[in-house]
Formats: sequence, structure tokens, C-alpha cells
Amino acid sequence: MKKLILILSMITFGLGSFAQAPTYVYVETAVEGNETVRTFHVEDNYCQALIDQFTADYGMPEGAGTGNLKWKNVDITGIGTNLTIQANDGARIFDGTNWSHSTFLNGPDMMAKLSADPARARRMYITIKKGGKNKVNSTEKETTFVSMAEAIMLAE
Repeated sequence: MKKLILILSMITFGLGSFAQAPTYVYVETAVEGNETVRTFHVEDNYCQALIDQFTADYGMPEGAGTGNLKWKNVDITGIGTNLTIQANDGARIFDGTNWSHSTFLNGPDMMAKLSADPARARRMYITIKKGGKNKVNSTEKETTFVSMAEAIMLAE
């Protein structure tokens, strides 16, 4: 009987772990005034997938060729109109104690930063703003952006 219970528990646990969807877009929250706002980050090849799709959808960003990108006059259903997507594309760097983020200056700088250490990885932070204010200030808006971004990434 104990073996049966053990086997059933292992099957239940195993099926539960398969049911979880993988995470492609990570959400960081911060309190600004009386609102909880969200900044998103993606890693590795997903950064380029989003840059390519945002450029196709919204045109060449300000800062093209660098790690500081801005797409202006963007409408995202469920979040707002006349928005700015701000992306900070760079490398995640570990100094032995702490992690930091170093924004890419250009293509050669990106290659140098990423190849300097195998522990480094590409990471891009994304904020949706209007008038300098973060507009992703609810769970619903968070879900809208995450769904949109993951649809782009999974289409790759």
C-alpha cells in the first residue's frame, strides 16, 4: 500500500511539473507613488526577437544600433495609446559577488561584453511609458504585455 501511495504521489508531482508553462518574460515590480508598476526583462536570443518584431511593427527605434532603444507613438490594446517602449539591451555581468547590467554601446561592444566571460548573458529590460510615466500599473496590463511578448518569442 505504501508503494502504491508513493507511486501515485510521484506521478501526481511529475504531471504537475509538466503542466507549468515556461517563463520567457520576467516581471519586476516597483512602487511609484500609490501604484505598483512593472518592468519586464527577457534574456538571450529573445531580446533580438523582440527588437526585430518591434522594429517591424513600429519602425526604426531611436538609438538603433545601441542598447538604448525607444519606439514612440505605439498603441498596445489593453495598455494604452501613444506609448513609448523603452528597451535597455545589455549584458548581465557577475563580479564574483554581485550581478550588474551593462548596456551595449554598439555591436562590437555587445560582442566584447558577451564573450569576456561565459557567465555573462544578454538581458534586455523593457518599460512601457506615456509622458515619462510607467503605464503598466495593473495585473491586467502586465498580462497583456507578457502575452504579446511571449507570442512574438514563440513565433521565432
